[in-house]
Amino acid sequence: MSTPRTGPWLAAIVMAISGCGTFVDGPPANQCSSDADCSAAHCNVDLGMCVTESRRVVTIGLEVRPATEPYGGTVQPIGFPPIEVAGPLEQDLVLTPGVRVQGIVRTADGTPVSAELGFTQPSPIPGAPGSSISAESSGTNPPNLEAGNVAAFLTQLLPGQHELTVTPTGDWSALLPPQTLTYETPTDGDGLIELSYPPVCEDGAETGCLAVFEGVVVDRAGVGQAGVVVKLVDRTSGRTISSRYVTATDPEADPGYFRLYYPIELYYAPDAWFLRVAPAPHRVEEVGPSPTYTRSAEALSRVDGMIRVLSPDVEPLRLTYSGTVETMDGRKLEGTTLRFTATDVVDPGTNITGSYTASVRTDADGRFSVELLGHPDSPATYDIVITPSQSETELGVTREERILGSSSNGQLFVARPRARYGGTVQTVSGLRMIDARVEARTRGSDRDGALDAAAFLARSSQTTTDPMGLFDLRLDVGLYDVVIEPPANTNFPWLIERDVAIGGSTAPLTSVYELDHPVPITGVATWAVDGTTQPVANGEIRAYAVIESDAGVRAVLVGRATTDASGAYTLLLPPSI
Repeated sequence: MSTPRTGPWLAAIVMAISGCGTFVDGPPANQCSSDADCSAAHCNVDLGMCVTESRRVVTIGLEVRPATEPYGGTVQPIGFPPIEVAGPLEQDLVLTPGVRVQGIVRTADGTPVSAELGFTQPSPIPGAPGSSISAESSGTNPPNLEAGNVAAFLTQLLPGQHELTVTPTGDWSALLPPQTLTYETPTDGDGLIELSYPPVCEDGAETGCLAVFEGVVVDRAGVGQAGVVVKLVDRTSGRTISSRYVTATDPEADPGYFRLYYPIELYYAPDAWFLRVAPAPHRVEEVGPSPTYTRSAEALSRVDGMIRVLSPDVEPLRLTYSGTVETMDGRKLEGTTLRFTATDVVDPGTNITGSYTASVRTDADGRFSVELLGHPDSPATYDIVITPSQSETELGVTREERILGSSSNGQLFVARPRARYGGTVQTVSGLRMIDARVEARTRGSDRDGALDAAAFLARSSQTTTDPMGLFDLRLDVGLYDVVIEPPANTNFPWLIERDVAIGGSTAPLTSVYELDHPVPITGVATWAVDGTTQPVANGEIRAYAVIESDAGVRAVLVGRATTDASGAYTLLLPPSI
C-alpha cells in the first residue's frame, strides 16, 4: 500500500495552522472592534483598526496631489508646513487654487521674443521636491491678446514666490542671454508679466544694457573653426549667462567668428565667468570627436580688436578603444552600455585642458569600439561606467578607471553579480504579508567613502513578497532607503529602513521585517474657491518625514493615502521612522 503524498494545498493549510502564515484568501488585515482585538495597541472603533503612538515625536510634512484643479489649470503638488506628530492626529487641509498668469517677453524696442519660461517654487517641506511648471512665450508679432492684455504665454501658478528663468529659443538664443528673476503672484486677480530685455550698450553706457563679446575661435595656424558652440558660464553655478553662438552661422563672417550678448555688469566682473567652447553635433559628425573646454578672461588674447580663442589640435588626440564585456563565467553581454568620461584631456601643443564624454553599446558578441581623446605625452584618465541592459537583472553597475593615451584593442570588462537583499515580511502577530511592495530607493551616496565609488550609480529596484511573505531583491553596491508597502486596505503602515548599505555580491536573506500598528492622521482636504469650499476628490495625500543629520536635511516619503468623494482621507504612518 502506497503512502499518500501531501499536495500543495494541504501544505499551505498546515503552514497557516502552525503560524507560518500562508494565506490563501489574501493578505492579513489590521481590523478590530475593541481593545481586546489589539495586542500592544488600542482599537480605534471609528476606523475599525488597531492604532498606536509614535515611538518618538517626528516631523511630518503633508503634500496633496489633486486629481483635478478647480479652474481647469495644470495640476501641481501642494505642500504644507511640517507638523510634529506624536500619536493619532486630525489634520484638515485647505488648498488654494493656482493664479492665472499671462504675459510676454520683448526686446528693448518691443519686438516679441520666443522663449521658454520656467517657474520653480520650493516646497514648504524641507528636503521635499518643489513645484515646477514651464510655459512657452511666443515670438508672434503682433502678440495675441487675452482680456485686453498681451498673452504671448498663459499659465497657472501656485500662489506665492517663484524663481523664474527665461531662456530665449530659436534664433533669439543667439541674440539674448537667459535671465533669472523672482516673481510673486498677486493676492487678488490674475497675474501679468511683461519682461523687456535691455538694449545693446552704446558707447559710454555703463549700466542697464547688454554688452557685446566678439571674437574668433582659431587653431594654432590662425584658421577659424566652424561648428563650435560658444557661450559664457558663471564660475560658481555653471549657469549660462550669455547668448549662445554657433560659429559659421554667418556665412559672410570668418568661419570661427562668434558674437555674444551678456549683462554689462558682468563686463566689469571678468573673474565671475568662463568662456565655454564645445563642438556642435554636426561638427562631431563631420570631423570627429573634440573636447569641451573653458577659458578664463585672463587667458584670452585680443588681436586687431577681436578676442582670439585658441582651439586645441584634436587630430593627435584621437584614439580608438575596443573590447568586450562578459560575465564572470565568460558569457558575452549584448546591449551593455559603456560611458567614458575624462576631465583631463590635454593638448600638449596648446596646453589646453578639456573634458570629453562618449557612450557605446556592445553588440551581439559583447564587443564595442569607441572613439576617445588622449595624447601619448599627456594621457587622459577615463572614468568608465559599465551598465548591463535592463534584461540582465542580476548584474550590477560597475565602475573602472583607465588611463588612455593611444589606441587599444581587446580590452576586457567583467560585469559582476548584484548583491542579494531579502527577508520575510510579517505583521506584529507573526502573520506573513503577501503581495507587499518592497522598494530599495537609491540614495546616490557612497556613505562618505565607506562604499565603492560605484555606489553613486546604484539603481533603485523593487519587487513583491511571495505567498510566504518572502522577497529577494538584486541590488547594486550602494546606499538605500528600503520601503515595504503592504497592500492597500490591509490597514498596516509602511515599514522604512533608512540608509541600508549594500556592499557585496552576497547577503543573508533571513531578516524579518515586522509591520507594526499605524499612527493615523485623518482629515478632510478641500479647495477654497471664491468664498466656498469644494472637496479634493480622488487626490493623493503624501507624508514626508523630515530627517535631520550631519549631512543636512532630507524628506523621506513614508506614507500615502487617497481622498474619497468628500475629500476625507486616512493616512497611516509607521510608529518608527
